[in-house]
Amino acid sequence: FSNIAIGAYAEGGNTTDSVLGNNFAVSASASSTSFGTNYGIYSEAYNATTNYAGFFNGDVTITGTLSNPSDAKLKTNIKPLSKATDILNRLRPVEYEYKKSIEGKSLILPKNHQYGFIAQELQTVLPDLVAQQKINLASTGGGLSEDGLPSNKDVQKSETQEFLGINYMSLIPILVQGLKEQDERIKMLEKKILEMSKQ
Repeated sequence: FSNIAIGAYAEGGNTTDSVLGNNFAVSASASSTSFGTNYGIYSEAYNATTNYAGFFNGDVTITGTLSNPSDAKLKTNIKPLSKATDILNRLRPVEYEYKKSIEGKSLILPKNHQYGFIAQELQTVLPDLVAQQKINLASTGGGLSEDGLPSNKDVQKSETQEFLGINYMSLIPILVQGLKEQDERIKMLEKKILEMSKQ
């Protein structure tokens, strides 16, 4: 069974007005003048095989700061990263476009040119940065219709999409360490060249 605690579907007609043409399926605001903490939206997901506190089927824009927990008190088994250059040499960056036609037509993928990695290839080098993604799209109102527009038909029909996703944020420390290792090699070569020129 699928359960929807709160469901919302906003659909508007065609309009040339930039204000009247806005639709908000869910809108939340939390405001307080006290010393407390405001949460516009707070969600938790746990105890299942796959858990998403939030899953957005489409583009996401953040005007504030996106933060990940990185406090030392939350971590254990901390070790210096080494041999990052070897890891980077095994990666194959690619450029690509997403397929225009996906089976089920329920995933809203970017239409512009993309740069990144192939998850299956990255999995052989950095398996911890690749995760299986599984999403049931029945709660979106039936996904997309044949013309690519949202459809509110067949809302009881369950459609599950599975694919591999990449944690691109965790590639940043590897890139930084790789640059540091390259800098050390350059300095060592410069020192050797200087010694040879003196000779």
